[in-house]
Amino acid sequence: MPPKNTHNAKPLKHIRESLGFTLEEVAAHCNMPPNHLRDLETIHDDIDDHDAALLSDAYGIDVLDALDDRPDALPPTPLRVLLKAQADVLDAGTRFAISEAVAVSVDTRRIQELLNEREDHPSLFKKFRTNTDYSHPDQGMPEKLAAQVREQVRLDDDPIPSMVTLVQGLGIQIVVADLAPEIDAVGFAASQTGGVIVLNRSGKHAANAFGRRVTLAHELCHLLFDRTQMRGINKFCAVSRDRRRTTTKAPSRFEEIERRARAFALYLLVPIGALDRLWRRTEGHAAHHRARLVMEQFGIGYEAARAHLQNAGLLSLQEEISLVDTEPPLAWEARDALPIHASSHLDRVPLNRRGIYLDLVARAWRQGALTESGARDALRVTRAAWPPVAAYLTAPHSLIAPACTDWESSAARLGLPRP
Repeated sequence: MPPKNTHNAKPLKHIRESLGFTLEEVAAHCNMPPNHLRDLETIHDDIDDHDAALLSDAYGIDVLDALDDRPDALPPTPLRVLLKAQADVLDAGTRFAISEAVAVSVDTRRIQELLNEREDHPSLFKKFRTNTDYSHPDQGMPEKLAAQVREQVRLDDDPIPSMVTLVQGLGIQIVVADLAPEIDAVGFAASQTGGVIVLNRSGKHAANAFGRRVTLAHELCHLLFDRTQMRGINKFCAVSRDRRRTTTKAPSRFEEIERRARAFALYLLVPIGALDRLWRRTEGHAAHHRARLVMEQFGIGYEAARAHLQNAGLLSLQEEISLVDTEPPLAWEARDALPIHASSHLDRVPLNRRGIYLDLVARAWRQGALTESGARDALRVTRAAWPPVAAYLTAPHSLIAPACTDWESSAARLGLPRP
């Protein structure tokens, strides 16, 4: 029988209701009888460590800290607003997955503190914390903000080798989860979590590296420049392939923010100057070869490449391009693979704990900062399922494979000089 911790259980109901979860949803998700959860919420009862862990993941907090009346243990305000507002729109599984990603982010920061690594590396994310440029995302603004980021990371007009590496280098954690397919990602920043992007493995645009790169760039814009505005946002941006602007209705503030993030992503990934030079160097070649080169050099999909060429005035709306290969080269799949450890040894480790968090747990365990029991609890692995996980953690594993050179081989086929 797990040890008991005696706490006043009154806050549990308030936490659940602030996130928009019903008692039945939480009970089903945690695989506990509804009456048991009702007792925890309404009776001054004991809550054991097992129940506390289940509810901590469900609510994205440390339940024991919350029951000790620690305000910093409550779910971040933007997440409370967002999840409660979407209670009638998104299935409970998606909302719980987002909450669990918050819990992973909180646990990540705690283990970083154990390892004295929380502030060890320079976080460029800090340089944007005081940014006050939240003005109307009018013409030119996305390009200006993208140039600012490129200047900070010293990229000039070069292609970004890996968006995963860039995002993590800014001190932003990427948590991979399974959400509803209409959501590509969710980004948030709070004192308890730091900057976080929850990348949906099941999202329409996360199926390949091209889509993941644009998605990460889009969410990066929100985290760097839209945090003040996003505090009151109470809905997700659903994936839409219909970009027609036939309506005369003025866009909402939310729509303006989304438009700016979409434009920022393209300007960040493909600076107009570099795009113009490539397009002019390939003049005379077939349009589908030229489009493919844009895709391969900058790591973006066909739709994004075409939209950006049109924005730059290099391709007319009426010009037809056919026979374009839309599959990402293996080079980009290696550079921007999902940032998770994928191994049969880790089948019992939740997906959202198999990224940088798993590396931290492994390091803390090997250095003695976590006991074996603590490492098992951190990875949500039972004693019986631990041996193969422990075997995997005995050696370091690289999340991102080395870069390849598909762009150079493609350029050589068309007789282009190396960039």
